[in-house]
Amino acid sequence: MNKDTMTHSSRKSYWLRCVLPVIALGLIILNLVYLTNSTDDADSTVTVKGDAYEYPMYDITLVFGDSITQLGYEPETGGWVTHLSNMYVRRMDILNRGFSGYNTTRAKDVAHTVFPVRRDYRLAHSAGGQGSVSAVAEWLLKGVRAITGMETKKDKWSSSMWPRSDPPFPKFYPKVQLCILFFGANDAADPRDDRHTPLEEYPSNLRYIINMLRDPDSANYSPGTRIVLITPPAVGEK
Repeated sequence: MNKDTMTHSSRKSYWLRCVLPVIALGLIILNLVYLTNSTDDADSTVTVKGDAYEYPMYDITLVFGDSITQLGYEPETGGWVTHLSNMYVRRMDILNRGFSGYNTTRAKDVAHTVFPVRRDYRLAHSAGGQGSVSAVAEWLLKGVRAITGMETKKDKWSSSMWPRSDPPFPKFYPKVQLCILFFGANDAADPRDDRHTPLEEYPSNLRYIINMLRDPDSANYSPGTRIVLITPPAVGEK
């Protein structure tokens, strides 16, 4: 083996032993700094600035509708969402996303802020390429955990220390188990009212909102979420 070959081998060994670990550590630190200072908490697992902290929740029933939903939290009138919260206390969190005066056309415009965003989609589409850094660092951390056995220890403690019981305990990765869509009262307003939605547009708007949860290419894709659709009853002329 000549001198040039030995020099090349030494340089390669130096990169593997010294430089690459430093780069990996730098990516991990950059990721942690990004997560600590991020204000995008779409999956409720990221610590943000100030006094905001991660907060565990039960699985979720999301109620999305108009003023009938918004006022569903009125205790004086026995709001229907209040009854849901009472029935599912310590079993499920009920999120009220009622918007007074909204019809299905306006609901389409805000639905992306109401429905949860897939974590993989959020990481891939974060502004400034930060999501890609986060994904790389997450991959590196996963490898470190696999090598050190941290994954096995974590699973062992979580499964044996506190056996699950009914009702379940809150968790940091809650799922939207049920989505109740309650629109139509404003859509059915008089045609001279700006809240009115033409009859042919109403079902199209509802399909658009539903497909946000059902389309695999949607940022809000949630195949495990059951959907309950509440619409105005039929009205006869006589």
